[in-house]
Amino acid sequence: MINFEREEAELQAAVGLSSEAILSGLDASSARRLADVRQRFEGFVAGQELRLSGPQRLERDRLDSLLQHLYGDSGLLLRAGALLSLRDRLFRISALAPRCMAAPESSDRLRREALLARTFAREQVLRSPAPNGARIAELVSRVSQSITQLDRFCASLKLRDTERTTHRRALGLYSVSDVADLGNEPKSLADGIAFVLRRLADASYIRQATGKLDTLCGEHAGSIRDLLWDAAEAGYGRRQTPATLLELTELDQVLEALRSKLTDTAVDAAERCAGIAQLYALVASSRAADAANEIDTALAPIKHTVVEGIGAEGSVG
Repeated sequence: MINFEREEAELQAAVGLSSEAILSGLDASSARRLADVRQRFEGFVAGQELRLSGPQRLERDRLDSLLQHLYGDSGLLLRAGALLSLRDRLFRISALAPRCMAAPESSDRLRREALLARTFAREQVLRSPAPNGARIAELVSRVSQSITQLDRFCASLKLRDTERTTHRRALGLYSVSDVADLGNEPKSLADGIAFVLRRLADASYIRQATGKLDTLCGEHAGSIRDLLWDAAEAGYGRRQTPATLLELTELDQVLEALRSKLTDTAVDAAERCAGIAQLYALVASSRAADAANEIDTALAPIKHTVVEGIGAEGSVG
């Protein structure tokens, strides 16, 4: 007989979620139905074998088969729980990334979240039988890479910051987080770039002693251009129609204009640094959205199997 107490403890340790939480994340009614299935199964097992009628034994065996598929090292609950737990962590990363400049304490938490997500994806998703486990692990690794780049830039900015107004000006760029999620909106990348360009165009032209910040902008302008191109390329890959040469040429021109603005010493260096930080956050949020979308794809067949299985057996009684 399945030891439900032990199975629940192992599930909680593996993915941080109970069976009830996992099923609630898939389908609200399934958690209640599983409780009923477990209760009836335990009732059959508690009774004497010889006292069970033929139909009762048949139902017991059906329930046992269902529970064996749900629990265990390769059970559906473990697989679904790993995906749900990872998706929740990606949502937190996406929310924290745009705040990295405005709230310096968010940087450490963001980096820890990203590293946990990367290794958790490798251990609990890549090792699972999910057909797109490798793809999910790769996407989460790219999220972690983006967070590392953002964190390093913010750390460099803190070291080279020669005026305390840098972080205050970064607050003015915080609303770029409104367009940080590129998962389902193809125009969000262009909106985010346009927003930063407008802020840089409106920046103060008063020159200050910010040579170190100028150097920092020059070091990262090319990197952020390449990352934004990569984010746009991923967006094209989600479309049904391929990108045209005209679209790619226009994107190249916009990103080159952005790079030029980020290295323009006539624009206040603190504003440019803040813009680069928010663009790093935009890419990180974009990649987190890509990974979350891939997880939703992986969850769909598991959800169908779990809901249908519990629904079918839960209706017997």
